[in-house]
Amino acid sequence: MRFAFWLGLVLAACGCAANQPVAEQPENSEQPKGPSEYSADELCKIGQAYNASGESQKAIGVLRDSIKKDANQIEAHYQLGLALLRLDEKKKSQVALQKAHQLDPKHRDAAVALGMTYDLEGKPAEALKIYQVAAGHHPNDCDLLHEMGNTLLMLNQADEAVTVLEKAKALKQPSADLLGDLGYAYLLSKKAKQAVEVLKLAWAKAPERPDISMNLGRAALVAEDAQTAVDAFTSLVEQKPDDCAAWILLALAQVRAGRFKEAKQAADKVISLDATRPKAYFMQAIALEGLGKKRAAGQSMKKALELDPSFAPAKDWLKKSKGKSKKKRKK
Repeated sequence: MRFAFWLGLVLAACGCAANQPVAEQPENSEQPKGPSEYSADELCKIGQAYNASGESQKAIGVLRDSIKKDANQIEAHYQLGLALLRLDEKKKSQVALQKAHQLDPKHRDAAVALGMTYDLEGKPAEALKIYQVAAGHHPNDCDLLHEMGNTLLMLNQADEAVTVLEKAKALKQPSADLLGDLGYAYLLSKKAKQAVEVLKLAWAKAPERPDISMNLGRAALVAEDAQTAVDAFTSLVEQKPDDCAAWILLALAQVRAGRFKEAKQAADKVISLDATRPKAYFMQAIALEGLGKKRAAGQSMKKALELDPSFAPAKDWLKKSKGKSKKKRKK
C-alpha cells in the first residue's frame, strides 16, 4: 500500500515545480545562456521544471550544476534525489537526500523521501530514525506519521504502529491507504474488531483494492464476522478469479457462515484451477460433511492427505472420523 503514496510524493514534488517560474532567455538574446551564466537558484528551478516534465536525466545534469555553484542549495539536493530515484538509482538518490536532510532537518519532504529509500533498501530501523527526527519538527504531519507507522509495522512493532497511525487518522480526512494500513496494524496487534471497522471504511473508499479486501476478510474471520468475510473474499475472487488462496479463504468463510453448498463450490473452483492443493480438498471435505455427505467427505480428506502426508488437519479429521465409526460399531 505504502509505495503508492511514495510514487505520489515523487510526482507531486516534481509537479509542483511546474507552477514555479523558470529562468528564461531574454527575448533578444543571440546565444542561449550556458550553465555558468545562471545562478544556482535559477539552475535549481530549471532542474525542478525538468523533473516536472519527467525529464529526469536532464534534471540531474542541471541540478548538479546548481550544486556546483552552491553546495548548500537544499532544494537542488532534494530534487536531485527525486530525479535519481525515478531512474531507480537508489544509492545515489539516498546520498542526495541525505545531504538535503543534513542541510535542513526540518525539510519534511526530504525526510520522508530519505526514510523511504531506507525502507526500500530493507533498513526500516534507519528509516525510523529519520522519521522520528522529522516528527520532532512536524508532530502533526499526517503523511509523515503514516510513513512512520508503516515502518513500525516493518519492524514488527504493531502496537506502536497503531498509536502512530491512529494519530495520523485523527489529523485529517483519512485516505484509503491510511485506513487500510491502520486496519492491518489493528489486525497484527490482535484487535480484530477494530480492524474490521476501519478496513470497512477503507474498502468503501477503494473497493477495487485486493489488499484491502484480503485484510478485511482475514480480520472478519478472526472477529467471527462470517458475513463480512464472505463479502470481502467474494469481492477478492471477482478481482482475482485465478487466485487459489482467495478461493480457499472464501470457502472457509462460507463454511463459517453455514453455507456449505457455496463453500463446496468455492473449493471445487480451486481444484479446477490447481488440483494439487491439499487445502482445497480439505475445504471440499468440510463442505461435504456439512451437507451430510460423510463418505464423500472422507474421500476428499484422503485425497488431501495423499497430496501431503504431513497435512495435520486432514490427519486429525480422519482420525476422529475413524474413532466415531468404532463407537458406532460397539453400540
